Amino acid sequence: MKETRWRKNGVVAIDDTLLPKTGKKIPGAAKFWDHNTNSYVYAQCIVTSHYVDQDKDYPIYLKQYLKLGSPEAAVHDFKIKVELALEHVDYCETLGSPVETYVFDAWFLCKKLTDRIKFYGKGWVSRLKVKPHSSPQGQGDERQGVWQNSVKGGLQGDNGAGQELLGSYQDSEC
Repeated sequence: MKETRWRKNGVVAIDDTLLPKTGKKIPGAAKFWDHNTNSYVYAQCIVTSHYVDQDKDYPIYLKQYLKLGSPEAAVHDFKIKVELALEHVDYCETLGSPVETYVFDAWFLCKKLTDRIKFYGKGWVSRLKVKPHSSPQGQGDERQGVWQNSVKGGLQGDNGAGQELLGSYQDSEC
């Protein structure tokens, strides 16, 4: 029988997902950009946290993202996705999470979130997309890579080819 208890070597993954809907009276459903289909979809947007390790993964917490100006956001206090991610980190830590690392995509990467994770003495891993800039040949150069701040080490950036990334995640607005 597999044990469901989380372990130190696991991670907490924070991400958002779209749940396509067809009914027009579904709470919080709205038009959202779906990067997978490169189009707008009518859906609910859910921000989730999952525990993941080599043997198992399971959901920990979820919150629905409500668009600014929607009737639901007016009733339930509008929050940006990063604020929902902060709630996820706080919730995991109040549960006594032993994991040392949180992972999330570039959408969530900003100083508010990384500072909160560091406050709990944990590390994080995220993808960084830097705005395109001109190369010496005059062509656009989109630099991207993975940034991480481990519990034992400092901030590191790598584009997968061993080249240090330009820019700073701390410039990211929340």
